[in-house]
Amino acid sequence: MRDEPFVTIYRFHKDDTKKSRILESVRVGGVYITRMIIRPRATIGNLYFTKTNMVFFVQSGNLDATFIQPSSGQEKSFHLEPDSGIIHVPPHVAFGIKNTQDTESILVSFSDRPLHDRDDDVPFEVFTV
Repeated sequence: MRDEPFVTIYRFHKDDTKKSRILESVRVGGVYITRMIIRPRATIGNLYFTKTNMVFFVQSGNLDATFIQPSSGQEKSFHLEPDSGIIHVPPHVAFGIKNTQDTESILVSFSDRPLHDRDDDVPFEVFTV
């Protein structure tokens, strides 16, 4: 009889290379789970992914998010809070997210690729910084 693991603990890997945010990520199976700590009044994103599918929700704080379809120019903006629901961002949809508070906000995402994969990021100005 083969021993099966009972409980597995996964540890987040920290990326604090940008002054606007801290990423804490872990891969579980084929899913990347990322906690983004967005600094007060900071903007993140201003890009789109060519391959990555991402869903996210606000764990704490208040965020303004804008999404643009670069090929058509279609645009949607939302004010997001913890009870706003889950947002799906497919590949080729540019996004910018602003923390509207004087305190940190936390966004939690699930994606099929790491969010800091530079081969997948295409800069796209959604918000001027």
